[in-house]
Amino acid sequence: MRIMQNDATRGNALPAGELIRKGAEAVLVKGTWLGQEALYKVRLPKAYRIPQIDAKLRIERTVAEARILGALLEAGIPVPGLLDVDAKGGIIVMEFIHGQRIKDMVGALHGKLGPIFEKVGYLVAAIHELNIIHGDLTTSNIIYESKPDSEDISFTFIDFGLARHTTGIEDKSVDIHLFKRVITSTHASMYDAMYPPFMVGYKKFLEEQGRAADFTKISRRLDQIETRGRYIEKSERK
Repeated sequence: MRIMQNDATRGNALPAGELIRKGAEAVLVKGTWLGQEALYKVRLPKAYRIPQIDAKLRIERTVAEARILGALLEAGIPVPGLLDVDAKGGIIVMEFIHGQRIKDMVGALHGKLGPIFEKVGYLVAAIHELNIIHGDLTTSNIIYESKPDSEDISFTFIDFGLARHTTGIEDKSVDIHLFKRVITSTHASMYDAMYPPFMVGYKKFLEEQGRAADFTKISRRLDQIETRGRYIEKSERK
C-alpha cells in the first residue's frame, strides 16, 4: 500500500488513521489515500491458524471481496468505490462513506421508511440478478447518506466480507430471509413500514427484467425456509 506506516504482512501493523471498528474478520481504519478520505479494511493474521493456511485464506477472501465490489460498482450498485487492493497484506482501500447506519436512523426516517425500503429491495434484487448475495444483509450494513428531512433517498451498501457468487434460488432466498429476521428482531414496531415495501421493490425489479417467475420461486422458497425454521425452533423446545 502506498500510505502504510508498516507492511501489514509483517505482524499486526495497521494503516495510520482512526480505528472505526474491530470485528472478528477484519479491522476498519479511517485514513487517507492520495489525499482523500478512505476506509481501510484490514484482515489481520490469525494466530490460531497455520500461517500458510492463514495467508492463503486472507488473500482469497480479500481478492473475492474486491472483485465483488468491482462487479457491483460496474453495474451501478451503490457500494463504496474501490481505491486500492493489497491482496498479500489482506487490505482493501475504499471510499469513505459519510452518513449513518439505517439501523440508527429508523426513528428519524419514520415518515419515509416505505420509499426507502422499496428502493433497498429493488437494489437487492439487482445485486441478486448479478448472481451475488450479500451474506450479511442487515440495517447496520446500509449507510444512509441523505438528510432525514430531505426528499432525496441516498444510501450505500457496505461490508461484503461474506458476499459470494451464486445462482441458487435458495441462497438468494436465505439472503432475504436473514434480512427479514433482522427487521423482525431489531425493528419489530416498524416491520410493516419496512419489509413489505422491501418485497415490493424486489418484485418490481424482477418484473422490469421480465423475471416475474423468479419472484414467485423466491417467495415460495422463503415460505419453505420459514417453515423449516419454525419446525427447528419447535423441535428445540421439546
